[in-house]
Amino acid sequence: MQFKSITLVLACVLATGLMASPLQARNEFAELYRVNDKDGGSLIYYGFFEDNDTETPTSDTSRLQERASCPTMKEPKCDGANAARNPICDKLVTDLEGNSDVNVPGSPRQICYQGSTEKNAFCCVSWHNKVPNLNKGELAPFAHKILRTCTANGISGKIYGVRVGGTCTDACLSNRGTHC
Repeated sequence: MQFKSITLVLACVLATGLMASPLQARNEFAELYRVNDKDGGSLIYYGFFEDNDTETPTSDTSRLQERASCPTMKEPKCDGANAARNPICDKLVTDLEGNSDVNVPGSPRQICYQGSTEKNAFCCVSWHNKVPNLNKGELAPFAHKILRTCTANGISGKIYGVRVGGTCTDACLSNRGTHC
């Protein structure tokens, strides 16, 4: 009888250990998917499980006016808080530039590179508004500009009101992907 009880307890412990772990959340977003690289790091897409588009529908005329008044590039505003490590951001920007034609589905609002170190292992590019038909290459110029401009004590910066794809939005690069 005691042998059956021990076997049952052991089976429960093993079964619990083999259950899939829930998706990790990075700030307010859920991890949607990840791709591991040969260097031991991971490219992780965070966003909403459902594409909750809460934007108010606008007319074609107002969208054209918004795009016309929204520049394609501005100088970033650098910040010392939430600074990512330079080598981690280099890997993220290299991936964005090297895979520029890869489509980013509508739901993610940040792409993070997680390096193999435990301390401050993330560098994230994020954008404020939903950008339809977004490709990685459309994020690369903004991430690259922040990477090259905001280098004091790590990388952290934001470019306000620029055109990413056909959408006027903010673009950020830091060790977190929210609050952009």
